[in-house]
Amino acid sequence: MAVGEVGADRVCAVIASAEETSRAASVLEAVRGQTLRPRDQVVVPRRGGLAALRADSPWLWLLDGSVLPEPPALERLLQVLDDPGPLPAPVLLASKIVTPAGAFDRSSLPVAQVMDRDVAIAAFERRVVSLRLVRGGSLLVNREWVSVPGHPSLDPFADDLEWAARILWRGPGMLVPGSVAVRLPVDARAAHRRARRQLVERAKLLRTDAIDPTDKPWFALTVLEDGLEHLRSAPARRGRGT
Repeated sequence: MAVGEVGADRVCAVIASAEETSRAASVLEAVRGQTLRPRDQVVVPRRGGLAALRADSPWLWLLDGSVLPEPPALERLLQVLDDPGPLPAPVLLASKIVTPAGAFDRSSLPVAQVMDRDVAIAAFERRVVSLRLVRGGSLLVNREWVSVPGHPSLDPFADDLEWAARILWRGPGMLVPGSVAVRLPVDARAAHRRARRQLVERAKLLRTDAIDPTDKPWFALTVLEDGLEHLRSAPARRGRGT
């Protein structure tokens, strides 16, 4: 059976809607324009929306409401899911998030898994990337893995970084560069607020056991570097009375 014929029956697209992700209608339109259209499409609140999800699809395509998936995005994810080759069966697959200009979205850069060299090399040969950390945006996840054992309150939209870190600690995940979603533009101040929130989330992650202790010094250095860059790129404050 063809990929498209199978995929249409097993995927529910779940779109978060809140704050700067309130443009869910545009995302929903992009989902309905997929070359492989998921069987169900629902819009949920950013926090707690999955708790009341009625769809019974075994795979959830989690779209955080701030990206527009290109037409073949879901089909490319399912191609890897259906034929992982020598790779272990993935429990999570991520799209590449780019800016409207086509460059990698800096706020969405993933962290590759390199400790298991055989898997990392096999992923490279399959033209995907074995993942250790990834942010939300466009994630296809096995429904049975959405709730993290021991951390049931973690939400894949509101707590995307720690949630994904704990998922990828337990099971394999892959970035699929052929699956592309475009980050919706926001103004400079909104982008700065989002970057600040992400820095705080990454700093909090350092205090958890979701990251291997041997990786924490490197991860702390990246947080520090990005924090300094964040300060340098802060929008100019308006003067009083303006």
